[in-house]
Amino acid sequence: MENPPTEPTPLPNPHYHAPAPPGQRNPWPIAIAMMVTLLTVIVAITVVMLKVITAATRLVEVPAEVAAMPAKVIHELAGAFRPRFSVRTVLSNTIGELHSHPKLVVLTTQINAEVNKASTTTWAGLNFGTTEVSVRAYGNRVQYYVPLDTLGTSNFVFDAPNKKLIVSVPAPRLDEELVDVQSNPALIDVETHNGWAKLDRYSGAPLREDARRDLRPAVIAAGRQALLQQKARQSGEKVLRELLQPLADALNPDVTLDIEFQPAP
Repeated sequence: MENPPTEPTPLPNPHYHAPAPPGQRNPWPIAIAMMVTLLTVIVAITVVMLKVITAATRLVEVPAEVAAMPAKVIHELAGAFRPRFSVRTVLSNTIGELHSHPKLVVLTTQINAEVNKASTTTWAGLNFGTTEVSVRAYGNRVQYYVPLDTLGTSNFVFDAPNKKLIVSVPAPRLDEELVDVQSNPALIDVETHNGWAKLDRYSGAPLREDARRDLRPAVIAAGRQALLQQKARQSGEKVLRELLQPLADALNPDVTLDIEFQPAP
């Protein structure tokens, strides 16, 4: 006798979840619904409060100081996170840098100098004539500097209301220790006119030597001319402004820098 055919056993479905027994239902849908409801209530309360505050502001005049308090607080808070610096430290560093240049050279230029000499000889009432010598030297080099060895904090004045930094320094002066007198014969002109009864060996030659020795004082005298002094002041102001501008920028980008030269001693 043949056995009746058996039904195949069904395979388990991986996507099938058995219903949870009573009392053990999933709590997440309920929690999410409660959070959405709570957020909705908070937003509604916030909207109502904003409308009430706006209406009250329209009815009551708020002082300007009170109205500006939020902006002021925000500005102060923002300033609290800005990088801080010490003006005294910046100033000390600047003065130290300036002291490393006790002679701040502000102008180097070339000038021409001329020396004229004359000598007259008489004997027993007889005039032996006059010897004249002229020596012109071209391209003599001189320089002007601002002394910074005595510079201190008293030379710096910060005018906060006008946003101005005033720096007082000595006026540029001629550096007499570094005077380069022309030595190239091609750049030196010499003229000699001996007296009618004089020999060049005893009259013209000694006079030319005296003129050459006086070239250095002549170059210094030419360097003290008002025109060159004014040119040195203009150049000195430009050099000092470039050197001290970072100090003004450290105080405030809107600060202007004024260079004042002290009267010459």
